[in-house]
Amino acid sequence: MLRSKHNRRLGVGQGGVGRAGKRLDHLRTLPGQGRRLLSAPERDGRPARETTAAVARAAVAMPPSKGRRCTGRRRPPRVWALRASPVTPPASGEAVEWFLLTNLPVETVGQAWEKVDGYGRRRVIEEFHKGQKTGCAIEGLQFQKVARLRPMIALLSVVATALLALRDLSRDAALRELPATGVVDEECVDVPSGWRDGRRRGLTVAEFFRALARLGGRQGRRGDGEPGWLVLWRGWSGLRRMAAGARAARCPKDAPPEERPPETGR
Repeated sequence: MLRSKHNRRLGVGQGGVGRAGKRLDHLRTLPGQGRRLLSAPERDGRPARETTAAVARAAVAMPPSKGRRCTGRRRPPRVWALRASPVTPPASGEAVEWFLLTNLPVETVGQAWEKVDGYGRRRVIEEFHKGQKTGCAIEGLQFQKVARLRPMIALLSVVATALLALRDLSRDAALRELPATGVVDEECVDVPSGWRDGRRRGLTVAEFFRALARLGGRQGRRGDGEPGWLVLWRGWSGLRRMAAGARAARCPKDAPPEERPPETGR
């Protein structure tokens, strides 16, 4: 799934190059179908937007750019082009208009909206991958066998998902004041509250998120911006070690091995 930005050449239909035209111009001539609500998230200083949109689709072929030869293929790639646009353009501001390209079949309106919904979730997927690679550093794992690598990636993916959910909740004005115990274990809330305030108390999602970032090294200065993935991962790693230390402190020295807290690594 790709988003098309430039108004490049295309061939209408997939039986060869077909009638030549321009990609965006051709999609704008097609009638919209299947009206429904389309949401565009906040990005680059622009607020989140919602509009009633319709979708149009067309089977097209993509000839090579002018002056370039199509090497390695007997004919241009055959794809489906989609346009999701508002039924009524807004009186002010930029309209939500997406032009998409996919090699998956889009023969019905339902399939078209399925592709649009998938593209709308791209930011969450991208942030999840950032959490995996930048935060949890799955690319730095040094296992030599796939059978050992897969369980570790699965485990770290769960951590990345939890941190992503926590970060999104802390940014939601309607959910950030909820108790943090609804998102993480009570033990994980008690430890940073005692470290931060000198006593155990309930923390909201926003307070726990700030404490986690502080554990990861964030100074909390006015111009620091939102915590990044490295800060969150360091904070989470430090929190797990502190929680293991708290369990060890509560555990009697003569307790049997099965009752002792597990050792925590990276």
